[in-house]
Amino acid sequence: MSGNYPATGRGQDLLDLFDELYRKTPRPGAPPLPIVVLVDGVNGPAALDQVQQWCQRAEPYRLICVRIDLAPDDTRTTRELLKTLYSKLVNYGSHPQFGSLKFPRYQLGEWMTELTLLSTNAEEQLAEIRRLLCRRKDVEDVIRPFNEITSVTHLILNLLPWVNERLLRLALARRGLLRRSIWTPAIDWYEDQEQKAGLAKITHIVRYVNQQAQEDHPAAVAEVDRRLMRAFLEDLRAAYDPARVRRATPRTTNCVVLLGGVDHGAGRDLLRLLAEERLACADGGGLPDPLLVLAASRRPLPVEAPAAWLPRPANEHAASWLAAWRERFDRAGSRRGGSGSTGPRAGPGRSRHT
Repeated sequence: MSGNYPATGRGQDLLDLFDELYRKTPRPGAPPLPIVVLVDGVNGPAALDQVQQWCQRAEPYRLICVRIDLAPDDTRTTRELLKTLYSKLVNYGSHPQFGSLKFPRYQLGEWMTELTLLSTNAEEQLAEIRRLLCRRKDVEDVIRPFNEITSVTHLILNLLPWVNERLLRLALARRGLLRRSIWTPAIDWYEDQEQKAGLAKITHIVRYVNQQAQEDHPAAVAEVDRRLMRAFLEDLRAAYDPARVRRATPRTTNCVVLLGGVDHGAGRDLLRLLAEERLACADGGGLPDPLLVLAASRRPLPVEAPAAWLPRPANEHAASWLAAWRERFDRAGSRRGGSGSTGPRAGPGRSRHT
């Protein structure tokens, strides 16, 4: 399809790879998408321009495509870059094929990190978190789509505000349809994720994440970043999973993210974090996320994967690059006893597959 639009040099290299990757493959256990990094300090931005133009002109529908360019003096952290990416995707607008993307898990996680708790006592903090969670939602907003007599509902909730509070507290304490209707599946997902760590209740999870987010220790910062990336990718997987989202069926292409200057600021850390979370999901046989990342860098990024994972294909054709990458993925997965790896991988000549 990229042949429909003129491209030259490395822009054509990138478009050739793009042709192989932009269609979604939502099969559990399927190889995750590689992260493609074009190493070219002069022509990299122009190559991203060509891909961006193709996405905008694609037929019958344009592709969802967002772009972030990092400057040498970029001071954003990994968490801030992820938030920028989320903002661009959620504000992309309604797509004729996709509709609007929603990120309930990521939004709840970001809310946890930005929360300011007034209490210092542990039990008082848990009670405060419970109240704050209830304030994020209003029972009337949930009842309105299902109740034709909304004026009566509004009157009751205004005359008896304790009904609103009691219903929210009751729903928050127990899993079920009511809680999922009010808060989406985000709370259930966090409780499932944190059970092994002994954090079975959402109030304890919020308190723990909030405390970590206030720390400057690198390990705590990395853990919060990892949790937010995991939530962000799970929201995207859910958006493409027909078993969870009815509108997922017509979503036939991946979301395209163009990153310029990834050797600046926290760009490399963002790619590493994405690769680590893809590795963890692949080992568990989960659904691959639909985020197609094409990046440009002025200089090669450090390759930290074991050398045995880095044989080079014999030529520079996009199909051969991709076939060799998938073969390495399967081979590495069988050696490790998992499904595969998304660790950084060197491609031939002008591109690297991560």
